[in-house]
Amino acid sequence: MSLKKKTILIFLFIFGLLNLTFFILSKTILKTGFLKIESVDTEKNIARVNETLNMQIENIAAKFFDWANWDDCYNYVKNGNEEFVKSNLIDPVVLDMDVNVFFFKTLDGKYRFGRVIDSEKQTVVDMPETLKQYFNNNENYFNFKYDEYQKNGLILLPEIGPVFFTAQAVLTSEKKGPSVGQLFAARKLDSVLIEKIKKVTHLELELKLAEDALSDSWFKNNVIELEDSKKFKVVPINNKTITTVIPFNDIFGVRIFYLKMTMDREILEQGTKTINIFLISALLASVITGLIFVFILYRRVFTK
Repeated sequence: MSLKKKTILIFLFIFGLLNLTFFILSKTILKTGFLKIESVDTEKNIARVNETLNMQIENIAAKFFDWANWDDCYNYVKNGNEEFVKSNLIDPVVLDMDVNVFFFKTLDGKYRFGRVIDSEKQTVVDMPETLKQYFNNNENYFNFKYDEYQKNGLILLPEIGPVFFTAQAVLTSEKKGPSVGQLFAARKLDSVLIEKIKKVTHLELELKLAEDALSDSWFKNNVIELEDSKKFKVVPINNKTITTVIPFNDIFGVRIFYLKMTMDREILEQGTKTINIFLISALLASVITGLIFVFILYRRVFTK
């Protein structure tokens, strides 16, 4: 083989190796950058979901603040005046509250007007003994002997499911005590509320109770191992779809449900297109540069 051919082959080999290294490194670095952007976008969406849920809790607390600080309500909880119920707690009013559980409880443990509301069936029924027993068993937490007490959050109620709740000390209209008991109101996190949250966040969401997740193969394989310290887990489905699972605990720190958030991988998809365009352009430029260099090498070196 002539020296000319050997030189050109060696040049092409080194040139090709350098280009291959450049393409691999470029694709890896650029894709890693887009994956980081996707990760940031995922965390922002998670924050939006958490913020929306917190807003639900804040809304229910604000809605019943005036009820808990009202002379008529104060006297009803203290004395059990049934005229208050006839004037203020008829079924249409209770249904309009947009809650699923509503009751008052005196400091000595008596329940006033305990009701469970089915917003879909538009029914109002007496609170079952199982619910009363739940609150009796957690009496130390729902203790409103002090005037400033107000507790809001998430709990899992028997026969109801996960709910946003507010529990507030019942005071006078001047927000003075002593407290005569507590007001409790809760809104179930059902399919109707999930749809509202989906419209607000523009995200595809699915709720899965922690106890149901144990029998779901997908959750069992991907999510159950989530430790309490982990805020979420990202599970890529394919190059076009990514799923993020957000665990939620109740006020006692017990895992009660997961929200499965599914998103299109628009950032990665657009990033892949951008990377491919860049690499094709770089390849064309590299080939043209290589051909020009070989041409110059041949004309200026080998023809002499």
